[in-house]
Amino acid sequence: LGAIDALDAANGQRPFVHIIGVDTQNDALAALRLGRIDAMISQDGHETGKLAIDLIAKELQGETVQGDHFIQNDVITQGDADAYQMKED
Repeated sequence: LGAIDALDAANGQRPFVHIIGVDTQNDALAALRLGRIDAMISQDGHETGKLAIDLIAKELQGETVQGDHFIQNDVITQGDADAYQMKED
């Protein structure tokens, strides 16, 4: 949201810049609905933490954890911000 404010303050004109955020808190979703943010990438903190703990537990139990490990992320646009908010609430 700070990037939006900085761009808006630049001589009163906002340069053509796409803003895509990763913070799906209510104020960021409100900015998305208003068109101040072009898109959001969801990050499920619970899923991220669970994956990290599971991988650490495997390592501590002597298992070798190899490769990259990813969580599911969604792209949220202005058109589906309300549906995303209701899913999260």
